[in-house]
Amino acid sequence: CLIALPGTVGAQVEKPLVLSEGGRTILTYNATYQESPEKKAPWFGRSGFIHPVLSPSRVVVTDDFPIGHRHQHGIMFAWTNAIIDGQSVDFWNSPKKQSLVEHVETTKSDEGQIQVKLRHMDLTAKPPKTVIHETWTLTVVPNSTLNIFDFESVMKVDEPLHVGEYRYGGLCVRGSAKWA
Repeated sequence: CLIALPGTVGAQVEKPLVLSEGGRTILTYNATYQESPEKKAPWFGRSGFIHPVLSPSRVVVTDDFPIGHRHQHGIMFAWTNAIIDGQSVDFWNSPKKQSLVEHVETTKSDEGQIQVKLRHMDLTAKPPKTVIHETWTLTVVPNSTLNIFDFESVMKVDEPLHVGEYRYGGLCVRGSAKWA
């Protein structure tokens, strides 16, 4: 099976990873599989995203599984218009069941930096296959009063992949429901 059990990578059980500075939490990266709040719609579940991101006063500034937009998760990539082998694949709208983006491995985790690997899988392929190998490096930018972090994403592909233009772009930041 190409798809790992939620929250496991081989024999290693992952846990949420916290990026902090001087004991002050800045963000949480969800290495563990977060189940959908809708039991009849399990496809909204996901791992491999950032939420919550906190302000210095501990106000949550991102959202996860918002009502009406259960497919949106804090900070993540949202490729809605990808073409692989001539086939359209939507990596964002999970009810289409065309793709899976998930956490694969934690390569570094300490107070000031987290580095993780994710995979983007094409579920329309027979058999399903990984088409994007991604590495995120999240690093605290030291500041005594602000929560600042650097986000670096490196994506590698094994074969040609076309990501078409879309009104949202690619990097998705779902703001707090309290902002509505």
